[in-house]
Amino acid sequence: MSAATDNAELLELAREFAEGELAPHEAARDAKRELGDDLIRTLAEMGFFGMAVPEEAGGLGLDPVTFHEVLAILAEADPSVALVVVEHAAAAATLADLVSEDAHDLVAGLAMGDVLATTAILETGADETTHAPVTTFENGRLTGVKRSVVFGAHAGTMLVVAAGPDGPVVASASGDDAGVGDRTRTMGLSAVEMVDVDFDCHGDLIGGVGAVEQLGARRRLGFAAISVGVARSSLAHAIRYSEERAQFGRTLSRFDAVAAKLADVAARTAAAEALVRDSAAGLGSVATAARRAAAAKIIASETAMFAADEAVQIFGGYGYMRDYPVEKRMRDAKGLEVIGGTSEALRRVVSRELLAAARAS
Repeated sequence: MSAATDNAELLELAREFAEGELAPHEAARDAKRELGDDLIRTLAEMGFFGMAVPEEAGGLGLDPVTFHEVLAILAEADPSVALVVVEHAAAAATLADLVSEDAHDLVAGLAMGDVLATTAILETGADETTHAPVTTFENGRLTGVKRSVVFGAHAGTMLVVAAGPDGPVVASASGDDAGVGDRTRTMGLSAVEMVDVDFDCHGDLIGGVGAVEQLGARRRLGFAAISVGVARSSLAHAIRYSEERAQFGRTLSRFDAVAAKLADVAARTAAAEALVRDSAAGLGSVATAARRAAAAKIIASETAMFAADEAVQIFGGYGYMRDYPVEKRMRDAKGLEVIGGTSEALRRVVSRELLAAARAS
């Protein structure tokens, strides 16, 4: 069986799971503000946590393009679920690339979903895009507080970006050794538990600035893929509603203004899809990965917000109500615009990389 056939079947399996299992209960998870242990176990059993881990390390070893398409499919059904998968995958794949062979049992456990992983990046008084964290790592010890750590109360392993003696580093810490604080109340992505984490514990050095950039690129491109899923979902809901809702004897889709909105959302979504796909294909290039991922995250997250906003407009007053799905899409899209670096901060990343390349030539 060819790789293309394998990928097509895997994508179909992901879509069946998303549409059959995730989408029907999305609103309930949002209202309860939790994903539930049963869902996490199902994600592990189906191999979603091992998608980005190489086969030799116990994972599925998906190519980056296929992996990010799976993320988009999951996000169409529930962006909160896809967010947990992204954070776990970014940490697991980075560890698989950088740890020594004696740590392969840990990586295998992450690939199987026996251990959950996440990243700890955001903190007060520091911009996560400038590689200048306040949290420190010195003499094997992590000290500092990270904010809004995704699934931080459940993760057995955390990858922490910290300031080392010679520059920024990525260190790993056991979730059991970290102090879990208050849960962050968020506008969207509400089913994902985000907590503050206080580190004053042992840590293991994973890598220096290259590892920091690699981890950042993986997260941002994952968030970009989730954003594509949100945009697709917003468009699908808008199309369906515009075909069902009638005014003045004709459906909304037959009004030029509504049709134009649908066309604009479709065009921008297609462009974001292409950029994420192109960026995923080039993820292995250390020289351009940070810039590509930042650019993809900017365009895709802003497209998700645009798509959700236009969908709410097409729904009219109903779009502002919790009983209709596009209200949640707007809340989730706004979260994706700011998590992993705001668009303003990521534009600095892109321009910094462009100017550095130009000055070196």
